[in-house]
Amino acid sequence: MTTPSSQRRPLKGQDQLDWQARLVEQLQDFVGHWKGYAGTERSGAQSFLQSLLEIYEVPFEAGTVFEQHPVRLPVRSKKTQRSLFGEEEPAVTYETTRMDMYLPKVCVWEMKAPGEADLQVHHEQLLGYWARVRPRYMVLSNFHELWIYDTNEEHGQLAPRLQLRLDELPDRPDALLFLRGEAPDLGARAERITAEVATALGRLVRDFVEGSKVGRARSRADRPRHPGVRLRHVRRGRRADPGRPVHRHHAPGPRGLHAPAALAVLRRQRPALRPETAEDRAAS
Repeated sequence: MTTPSSQRRPLKGQDQLDWQARLVEQLQDFVGHWKGYAGTERSGAQSFLQSLLEIYEVPFEAGTVFEQHPVRLPVRSKKTQRSLFGEEEPAVTYETTRMDMYLPKVCVWEMKAPGEADLQVHHEQLLGYWARVRPRYMVLSNFHELWIYDTNEEHGQLAPRLQLRLDELPDRPDALLFLRGEAPDLGARAERITAEVATALGRLVRDFVEGSKVGRARSRADRPRHPGVRLRHVRRGRRADPGRPVHRHHAPGPRGLHAPAALAVLRRQRPALRPETAEDRAAS
């Protein structure tokens, strides 16, 4: 027997990528084999389900998962019976049936013939199985379509979480990962696209913000500063509190002078920078 899924080490890195590639190839072969199936439920159900378990590497013992769990379900007949209040109502009898596949605590799976196009008709039968064993997932299939229910969601046992055509399975291999004890992706196409767009937008915004931070840091580092000018924020007409932030447009020069007078003082202090001009003398 194969190692139980609870003890199997999760695949990582390249091993995970290799297994996913093999999974898609095997599902393509599986679809090619079953897409034209037109036989009966009884003749094809076990082979169909066993192939899926082998593809997803789900360990099981022969004689434990396929039609091995009898369930007693109520059946309404065309006959009527008188109720306690004297009214006529359909007679209810019980019959014992067996689930096509039951993986304890994982899923109950009911197969129908390919001619059963309306799977909704058989939902009550599947719901009766689920009510007695209570696994998380329920699946209805007619060999050409899969209806997957997630009962952990609110009213999840009443409506399928995902309706998937068999030929879509190679593109959605993660939809049946619950068979091997892993979290499946049961989002519909619109939900998947929305999630992918949101992720891409979030990545763009994050890159933009990080780029802006780097740009601002570089701008501050490359900003030229004159060695003789002390940059402090000042209010008009008086000296500023040294603790207030710097503001370039109101920066006083030496001795608390503002830009024109400070520039003249600096030029006098550094005559080697350039010859003194008439404007310099006028400013002084």
